[in-house]
Amino acid sequence: MRDRLRKLTSHRVVRKGASLALLLYLSPIVGMILEITLIRVFSAGAVLDSFRALMTFMLMGQGVVTSQLLKYALIPKLAQFRARNQDREGLVFAFYFTMQVLLILSPILFIGLVLPDQMLQFLAPGFDAGIRSQSAHMVQVATCGFGLLIVMGAMTAILNFHGVFWGQPVATLILNSTILIAVLCFGYRASEPSTQFQLLELATSTGLLCMLLLMSWQCMKVWLRTYPQGEAPPLKHTLYTSLLALMPQLILVAAELGKHLSVNRVLSELGEGTIVLYMLAFKLFMVGLLPVIAVVTIIFPDFSRLKTSTDDQQLAAKISNGSLRIFLLSAAASVVIWLLAPIIIDIISFFANIELTARDLVVEVYRAFLLFTPFSSLCIFYMESYYAFGRKKIVLTYSVINTAIIAFLMPVFGSLGALNVVYVYTWVQGVCTVIFGLALYYSLKRAPARV
Repeated sequence: MRDRLRKLTSHRVVRKGASLALLLYLSPIVGMILEITLIRVFSAGAVLDSFRALMTFMLMGQGVVTSQLLKYALIPKLAQFRARNQDREGLVFAFYFTMQVLLILSPILFIGLVLPDQMLQFLAPGFDAGIRSQSAHMVQVATCGFGLLIVMGAMTAILNFHGVFWGQPVATLILNSTILIAVLCFGYRASEPSTQFQLLELATSTGLLCMLLLMSWQCMKVWLRTYPQGEAPPLKHTLYTSLLALMPQLILVAAELGKHLSVNRVLSELGEGTIVLYMLAFKLFMVGLLPVIAVVTIIFPDFSRLKTSTDDQQLAAKISNGSLRIFLLSAAASVVIWLLAPIIIDIISFFANIELTARDLVVEVYRAFLLFTPFSSLCIFYMESYYAFGRKKIVLTYSVINTAIIAFLMPVFGSLGALNVVYVYTWVQGVCTVIFGLALYYSLKRAPARV
């Protein structure tokens, strides 16, 4: 038994998955402490609503653009360069690819920097003119952060491809820790909204700079290792190749951005503090998905290799078994946490000094998210599987249809309350995920067996 345990823990995927899971858990734990501290120090009001809406926009550069565009577009291309023993050419390709992403998204960056009031009006139309004026500089910081996180997303893809998985979680931990320390040290002295925004602007800017320095240092080490290999590719060829790889993913990015935008716009019109309380419940929900995210991050390259060596019908069986296990484990965990939700929120409310009515709202929203946990886990698993098996068109179709339905239903039902926002978001995604998984299974099942 001891030998078996030792053999299991020595496996590469298990060891890396455990380490990554630890880092992935540590960062949101600090993030939760940050949320509690912000609510306690500044209270759940207009300032934190604006800050949270802008941070959500900024983190889209890390979440949606990074995970969907850069990771799945860059890693397969880097693998192709690796197969030709052209690692250096792959790094040059990644550079030009990222520059093109920034160029295409430059209108968003321009509006955020030059017209911050109009940007916040678009992101959260429910905010009054006074709060939009006071948070103008915060909009500009968030816009710069959006661009920087895209660059760091490309760095994350490069590092993941070269077997370095800790960079992005540690970088996120640094950002959360920087803001937390600043609020703990100086938050109680910032009594006015203007000074509160100034403190949050300075802390966020400092955290972003530290993130960039850490990721740059790690990428420089990779560059120095690959620099002697191969020759730099012609600029024209690289730009053309990267542009072809970029186009399909832009559709996916637009769809995902539209989904998050529709949620934030509705929440901004539901009263002060709604965005803060909603995001508190959402972050608690995301903590439960971290083990799944850690595992699929590690096995994504292995999935790609499995596709070339395993029959499609055998893959269908693996997908079916994996889906069932993920669903049952996620369902069991969500039931337990659903029962414990009031206790969890009571503890958070005590430290964050959340009022009773607000506490009840967080419990309801959190429980609504928990009902969706099994489907969220399946969606992560299916997304990785589709990309690993080269079925990008199905992913694009799923994202576009999913976003279109949510964008249509959200203004109608979401305006009735934050709980309805959750139901529209989760159940539309749940139905689409089931269809998504069945399509993957039957597409593999119908494929002819390879001899």
